[in-house]
Amino acid sequence: MSNAIKTNLPAGIDSSNFAFESPIKNLILVKKGTSLASVTAAKVKANWTTLIGSLAAYVPTGLASYSDTGDKLKINTTAFGKKFVVMDGIPSMQAMLEVASGDHLELMNALSNGLYGVYFVLMNGNIKGWVDGNGAFQPFTARVHATTAGAQVLDKPEDFYPLDILFQDYEEFKASVIADLAWNADRELVAAMPFGLSMIPTAAYNTTSGVQSVQITSRGVDGDSLGYAGLVAADFAVISSNVTVPAITTVTDNGNGLYDLTVNKAATPVALAAGDYVIVQVKKGTPVTAVSNELQVTA
Repeated sequence: MSNAIKTNLPAGIDSSNFAFESPIKNLILVKKGTSLASVTAAKVKANWTTLIGSLAAYVPTGLASYSDTGDKLKINTTAFGKKFVVMDGIPSMQAMLEVASGDHLELMNALSNGLYGVYFVLMNGNIKGWVDGNGAFQPFTARVHATTAGAQVLDKPEDFYPLDILFQDYEEFKASVIADLAWNADRELVAAMPFGLSMIPTAAYNTTSGVQSVQITSRGVDGDSLGYAGLVAADFAVISSNVTVPAITTVTDNGNGLYDLTVNKAATPVALAAGDYVIVQVKKGTPVTAVSNELQVTA
């Protein structure tokens, strides 16, 4: 906001190192409240890969393009023709993602106008964020919403996967800092992302046996020829539920990506009853190397 008037001059210039800022090549989305301890910590690749491996950060394959959709400076004019600034416009952007169709479906299901942190990965491989009063390297706070145009544009297929990013605080941009890396953030962090899986039910939940049958495939594949086999009970996690003690007590691998999950509730496991639900997800490994969409199992 520009409701405070300052009359001090800017402090100095750097005439030896002039260059326009590198454009944005990719994004790092992090859970609200996630940051790195300092700019120095941001230069350590392992700190980022730890966030990715714990599913606290998400890096898409890349951006096809992006555009500025932010509001401009608000200027009013008095009755005598004098102009004055009322407020600064809040930045926003629309990023056109370069991702697989299955990944975009997951983005649309996951990103629905919630609050996140957004770091910029620049074309030169560096990362842009902002630094708070404690020296922490923070992301820009934003509401993020993934949508689809529905029908593919005939001559611009690269504009089919839009991601709207509505930043919340202009002051964060006034404290922005670029972490100058000795490694390329875009290439290295995309490579660190877990492998995407699709999990869909193949039958209704059985309230007698407690079994939910599912098919798990590589992301975006709907045929059983590319089923993802070999998962065990430890690879499945309960994300949330409305029952007291939700649990996946057994997992039976039927081959070719077909599984029977026994989903129960209570200290002495019993099947879910009408109105109960448990949301489950594949999270393979620590750090996570393969992850699926969230699936709500409902009695």
